[in-house]
Amino acid sequence: MAHTLNTEIKFSNPGIYHIRVQGHVRQELWAYFEGEVDNIIKDDSGKEKTTLKVHVRDQAELAGLINMLYDWRLVLLSVKMEGLPEDTGP
Repeated sequence: MAHTLNTEIKFSNPGIYHIRVQGHVRQELWAYFEGEVDNIIKDDSGKEKTTLKVHVRDQAELAGLINMLYDWRLVLLSVKMEGLPEDTGP
């Protein structure tokens, strides 16, 4: 399958991302980056999901944030950049 590189998003540009994780994000995590809790929901089975809204300077900072979420043992459900059209996928 051939993939086309996205020329609209630059690797070194800042952006706002919505990151959804399974579970509750503890307050101690907020000391490490500027962000906010955008949404907390419980699914049909009662499991909590938290959506974080963060502004990152570049993709390296985003990768560092994702690694930190992994270190805190939070399950990553989705990462979406604000302002992009919805992915229609195949």
